[in-house]
Amino acid sequence: ALTLSDTVVVMDGGRVVMQGTPKEVFSNVEKLRSYGLDVPQSTELCRNLGIKECVLDIDECVDEICRLAGGAV
Repeated sequence: ALTLSDTVVVMDGGRVVMQGTPKEVFSNVEKLRSYGLDVPQSTELCRNLGIKECVLDIDECVDEICRLAGGAV
């Protein structure tokens, strides 16, 4: 998976409210939404399909959907 960042920092009102790896931060969908932020579309799709693993990009999404469907990746 392509990762463009090692660390994500979410700020609100000039203070850091979340910090961590992209997977750590984007796995907290509800908390991000409480700050008016959204998650990547692939994260949202896999979450809606019941995939527990935090998915950040389309390649990871395809892999997880194939696993969910019982197919080879």
